[in-house]
Amino acid sequence: MYDLNVIYSRVIALFSSDRDVDVKDVLAYELAPVPTAMFTEDGMRICKAKSTLKKSLQIEVSRRNAGDADVTVIDGSALLWTIHWPADGTVADFIENVKTRLTSYLSESDVYLIFDRYYDYSIKSVTRDVRETGVNKKHHLLLSTKLPAQKVVLSSIENKKQLNLLLCEELTQDRLFHLRSTNKHKLVVTGEDPCPIEIKMEERRTRYDLENQQEEADTIIVQQVLGCAGEAHQISVVSDDTDVFVLLLHHYHQAGLDVPLIMESPCKGRAIVDIKSTLAKHSQIVKNLLPAHAISGCDTVASYYGLGKGSVIKVLKAGNDLSAIGNVDAPFQQVLDQATAFISACYGIKESTDIKLREERPELLPESTLDKL
Repeated sequence: MYDLNVIYSRVIALFSSDRDVDVKDVLAYELAPVPTAMFTEDGMRICKAKSTLKKSLQIEVSRRNAGDADVTVIDGSALLWTIHWPADGTVADFIENVKTRLTSYLSESDVYLIFDRYYDYSIKSVTRDVRETGVNKKHHLLLSTKLPAQKVVLSSIENKKQLNLLLCEELTQDRLFHLRSTNKHKLVVTGEDPCPIEIKMEERRTRYDLENQQEEADTIIVQQVLGCAGEAHQISVVSDDTDVFVLLLHHYHQAGLDVPLIMESPCKGRAIVDIKSTLAKHSQIVKNLLPAHAISGCDTVASYYGLGKGSVIKVLKAGNDLSAIGNVDAPFQQVLDQATAFISACYGIKESTDIKLREERPELLPESTLDKL
C-alpha cells in the first residue's frame, strides 16, 4: 500500500537540506495516501481486542437463571471450532459429530443454524486474509476425504467453503437424521443459498420469508432473531462474537423487543449474557454503541493506532453523539463532524476542528518516532 521506509527517508532528506523545516509542521499532515494510524505496511490494521467491549458491558446470568429457550440461533462458524475433530477420521466423521451436537440442541428447542457466505469481492477480504496467515494448502474435500488439520480447514476460505457446502447438503438431505432429530423441533439451515431450508421430520421447505443476500453470519443471525421474536418465548444466540453482541443490543433496542434474549458460547462453562439486562444497564449509550464500535475498529473497518475499546466506552459514556453515522439521510458534513469529534475525544482532544487536529497529530505520535526525526 505504501512504504514507511520511503516516507521516513524523504522526511530525513528534508531535514538534511538547507530548507527551514519544523518537524511538527511536517507531522501535522498525513504522510501517506491513507492515514498511517489505521494501516500497517501490509494493509489494514485489524482490531484484535474487540472482546474488551463485550466484557466491559455484558451483564451475565447463571445457567440456572438463564431459563429455557424455545428458539436457538447458532453461529455455524463458531460452532465448528468446538466440535470434536477426529484426527484420524474423515470429513464424514466430523459431519456426524456436528449432527450429534445439533441433536442435543434440537432436543430442547427449534434451531436456526447459520453459516458465513464467501463472496469473491468482499469488504471482509482483508480480515479473512489475515486469518489465513500460515495456512496455504488447499484441499479437495469429499465425505470420504481424510480430515486435514482443524486449522487448515477452518482458517482457509477455500477449504471452509467446501466443508460448509458438504455440511449443508448432509444436514438438509439426511432423512435418517431428520427423523431422529427433528421429531420435536425444527431445524433451519442457512448456507450459500439466499433462502434457508427448514426441516421438520420428513417435511422440507424453503423459507422465502428469511431470504437474505448478506454474506456475514453476524447480520443474518440478527435478522433471524428479529424474525423469531414475535412468537418465541425466549431466544438463545450461540456465539462468542463481539460484533454479534453489539448488533443484538442495537437491534433489540431499535425494534423495542421485550422477549428474553441470551447470548451464550458454544463452549460449555463460559459466561451467559443477558441481552435484555445489558440493554437496561447501558441504555444511555446503546443508541450510539453500534456506530462507535464500527468506526473504532471491527471486521470491516481498520482500528486506530493506540486506541482501544476501553477508551471508546469512556467517550460514549461522556455523551458524544453519533446519531448521524449509519443514517443514510444525514448530511455528509454532519457525519464527518460527529465521527471526527468522537475519534478526537478518544485521543483526548477536546476541540475537533481540522486545524486543531493538525496541531495535535505530532503529540499523538510515539516519542520513539519523534526521537528518530
